[in-house]
Amino acid sequence: DVARRALVVTVNGSTATEYDVGSPTDSVSSELIFDVDSTVSVVVKDFDAAGNFALGAELIFVVNDDVPPSVPGAVAVMEKRQL
Repeated sequence: DVARRALVVTVNGSTATEYDVGSPTDSVSSELIFDVDSTVSVVVKDFDAAGNFALGAELIFVVNDDVPPSVPGAVAVMEKRQL
């Protein structure tokens, strides 16, 4: 049985950081922020009561900025006059 779960995150091949996310039945929500063009690796790591662990499949992605800016406001006429 799985006693606890962790998320292992590596950015650009650096030293992995392990985030404890509690037991597998816990609902977890968190936000991690990465720099654009970073290569990120994420793996779920499950531990049993004896401390043995198993690694899940690795998810690898490159961070990109693909969110456009807000839509500009509409053009409006503020004043109209005869010439």
